[in-house]
Amino acid sequence: MNTFKDMVRIFVEQCEIDGGKVKIRKRQWKALVNPSDPDALIDNKELRYQVQISETYKPENPVQMIIAARP
Repeated sequence: MNTFKDMVRIFVEQCEIDGGKVKIRKRQWKALVNPSDPDALIDNKELRYQVQISETYKPENPVQMIIAARP
């Protein structure tokens, strides 16, 4: 149910219905952009934070690890 509520919020904040068609609103400040992280909002400086992650991956390894994170 929370996921549905988040998707409704995203639709209301970022879309509008005009003449029976869905249109994306122009820049919406303080709009939810990531339902799994409600603190990640768009403000006047674009996204508040981002991170790039590097990780090890090999299917036969028993452990996969994040080896770098760059905020």
